[in-house]
Amino acid sequence: MSSWLDSVMDTSVDELYKDWDYNAWCKTVGWMEGPIAFANKWVTERFELGTEIADVACGNGQIGIGFNNSNFVIDGYDINPKMLDTFEATNYRDLFIHDMNEAPLPNLYKCITVIGAFNKSHLQSGSAKMLADSLTDDGMLIASVGPLHTSGEDPLHAYGWRDQEYLEIVSETLINSMIIEDKQQQHYMVAFRKK
Repeated sequence: MSSWLDSVMDTSVDELYKDWDYNAWCKTVGWMEGPIAFANKWVTERFELGTEIADVACGNGQIGIGFNNSNFVIDGYDINPKMLDTFEATNYRDLFIHDMNEAPLPNLYKCITVIGAFNKSHLQSGSAKMLADSLTDDGMLIASVGPLHTSGEDPLHAYGWRDQEYLEIVSETLINSMIIEDKQQQHYMVAFRKK
């Protein structure tokens, strides 16, 4: 029997977000208290206020909503124009339609966030070079990776992040990320830097 999460992972990005209130979903399943809160704290502890941040796969702006201020200069990038059309955060400098599988970002950033996109249906390790080419030499990236539904399988390995040659894993922390069908899901929060 296929779960809701399995069906989501097998759905195209356009179809997935067609009629979905993503921001409401994030709040309902605990995504804001899990990966978004972790990423916000990670960024705040490592970067000066005013740092330019690229929020890749920005969705409706949950990273900015999590910051709840304008202390960082955030640019949002998403492949899906429907997400940008329903953008809810008000503290982003600019929004761009962009495919990380096709090209690096148009600017270099000291900090990149990728929350909710390192998974089977969005970004896998084939985008590592594009992400590395979007970081300053001293820049870092924080990403949520997973979940996998095969017990015991490492999503960093399954999606190729451990084996790619462009980004070094600096740290990884397994956190509770969301509750789906009354089951606690977990994601790895992974910090990367250029190799």
